[in-house]
Amino acid sequence: LNELYPNKNLGEQYIKDLEHHIIYTHDESSFPIPTNYYEAVSLYPLLLDGTSTMDGLRTTPPNNLNSFCGQLVNLTFLLAAQCKGAVAFGEFFNFLDYFCAKEFGNDYHIENKNKKRIEQAFQHIVYSWNQPAGNRSFNSPFSNLSYYDRTYFNALFEDFYYPDGSQPKWEAIDCLQRIFMELHRDLRLIKP
Repeated sequence: LNELYPNKNLGEQYIKDLEHHIIYTHDESSFPIPTNYYEAVSLYPLLLDGTSTMDGLRTTPPNNLNSFCGQLVNLTFLLAAQCKGAVAFGEFFNFLDYFCAKEFGNDYHIENKNKKRIEQAFQHIVYSWNQPAGNRSFNSPFSNLSYYDRTYFNALFEDFYYPDGSQPKWEAIDCLQRIFMELHRDLRLIKP
């Protein structure tokens, strides 16, 4: 910088900006234009259009639990390619609930009678998310999910409706969150 712009002290300013976290070293090499570090996205467009608006493949919206999981993974990689940090899905458990209810019935969460199939859906997502991505220096995309207690869930989603007019139910969301956290714990305990 000092050679390109003599007498401006830009090299020194660059070092100061790095040391004070105004800029980060990966800012200079990953994209030619500034991009956001993190993004929180709604999954509602995925429910309505699939990933067709992003990837141009003319996919149809997901219509079952398996297609939702696959399109969610694709969406995560598409979004992660456009930002430097995490992609956050605050409605993840809501939309998983929507497809579980469609596939297993509205009482799917009672007595965990579909727990194995739900765990398989979570495994599909988690293992797929952990695949390396070439456009992220062969790191997997960073993904964040929101986990709620009843009060916070009700405050955010009391007036939330799916396209068919149904609503997420706290008891089902709580069940899904617990299954996910138990599975996540078990996966973390696996030794290579």
